[in-house]
Amino acid sequence: MEITQNTEKDWLETNFKYIINNLLENDKKQLSFHAIKQHGILLEYVPDKIKTPELCIEAVKQNGLALEFVPEKLRTEKLCIEAINQVEKTMKTATNPRELCLNMVELIKKLKLIK
Repeated sequence: MEITQNTEKDWLETNFKYIINNLLENDKKQLSFHAIKQHGILLEYVPDKIKTPELCIEAVKQNGLALEFVPEKLRTEKLCIEAINQVEKTMKTATNPRELCLNMVELIKKLKLIK
């Protein structure tokens, strides 16, 4: 079986969800921080009660599209700018920069950051 990017992503998401749901609270915080530094989009599976401004900024620094999973009360201007900057950097080396740009625009609209 060929390992594709989607297969790896699915594996990460499935295992992270399982592990995070079976840890003590303090361990969840530590694991989340380390996982997010490598795969910011895993913020989706971190319980909102342990999402901190620091954790969310790490997530969007790694993957600007993780902005979607930042609780509204933690979505600051600084955080949004960080997410946009990360996507802009990624676009320079992306195989499909147009799709990445469109995804970010849709996310910004969805979050009602612009009209």
